[in-house]
Amino acid sequence: MSLLSNVLRVSRDIDRIVKREIPVRKVLGALYAPIQSHFNRTLCTQAVDNNLKESPATYNLSLRPDSNGLGPKRFYKQVDVVERIPNLHCVSLDGKLLRTRTGKFLESRCRELSLVVASEWEAQHPRIRPVSMPVTSLLTTSIDLTKEHREQFLKTLVEFFNTDTVCIRASYPKSLVRRQRELWDPLIAYLSEKWDIHIRTSEDIFGVSQDRDSLERVYQYLKNQHSLFLTALHSATSTTKSLIIGLALSDKAIGTKQAMEACRCEEDFQIQYWGDVKGSHDIDRADTFVRLTSSSLVFSLMRVFPKCFQ
Repeated sequence: MSLLSNVLRVSRDIDRIVKREIPVRKVLGALYAPIQSHFNRTLCTQAVDNNLKESPATYNLSLRPDSNGLGPKRFYKQVDVVERIPNLHCVSLDGKLLRTRTGKFLESRCRELSLVVASEWEAQHPRIRPVSMPVTSLLTTSIDLTKEHREQFLKTLVEFFNTDTVCIRASYPKSLVRRQRELWDPLIAYLSEKWDIHIRTSEDIFGVSQDRDSLERVYQYLKNQHSLFLTALHSATSTTKSLIIGLALSDKAIGTKQAMEACRCEEDFQIQYWGDVKGSHDIDRADTFVRLTSSSLVFSLMRVFPKCFQ
C-alpha cells in the first residue's frame, strides 16, 4: 500500500475517533500507520531508572534522511509509555526515554496523548519518517517552541484574523460568490455570536482590518489557552490560512471534512473548470486533511481529559 493510501486511510480512522470522542486507548490500533506532518526532529536519551529525578546523560539521534533521501532504519524494537514521575507520561524506545531536540522529555500529563505519540513511533517500518508523525510533532513543538515563545505564537495567530481567508471574498463569478457564502457565512455567524463581535469581510485581496475590540477579545481568549492548544490551533490556522476555521474546528463547531471544504473552497472551484492535477492536488488534499485531523485529535483529547491540560 502506498504512503498516500496509508495517509488517507489512517486519517479517516482518526477522524472517526475525533467525531465520537471516545477514549483513545480503545482505538489506538487505528493509529498504527504512517500519517503526514511537518515539524521538528526528535531526539532520544539513554536508558534511565524511572526513579531518577535528575536528567540522565543524553545522546543526539538525528533523524535526517540518508544519502538516498530516505529516513534512518528503525533502530528500536519495543515502544512503551512510562510514568517518568507521577502524572507525567513519556514515550520510551527499548527503555530509552524520548527527548525533544532541545533536550526536554517528550512527555504529557495526558497518558492517552502519550499513547498516540507511541503509536506513531510503533508505526515506523522499516524506516523512520519524521513527516509521518504529526502528533509527535505537535507535542514537540508545544514543548520546545510554544512554551518558550508563547507571545509570538499569540501575535501570529491574532494577525491571521486581518488576512483571514474566510473574510476575503470574491466578487465574481456568481457561482463562487455563492459557494463562499454557503461555506463561510455560517462560520462568521458562529464566532460573531459566541464572542459578541463584528467580523468584517472585504473583496480586497490584501485583507481587512478587524475592529480593535474584536482583536482584543480573540487575544484574551487565546492568552488563557494551554500551549498544546495554541500549537494545534496554529497548525490548523496556518494550514487553512484562517483563524476562523481553526477556532471553529477547536470548538467542534465543524469537523475535519467541513474545515477541508471551507479552506479549499476556491481551489476546488478552480479544479472544477481546469481539472485535477494528479501528484499535486491529491497530495495537497491528503496533507491538509492529515494536518487538520491531527489538530482536531488534539482538541478532542483536551475536551475529553481537561484536567490533564490545566
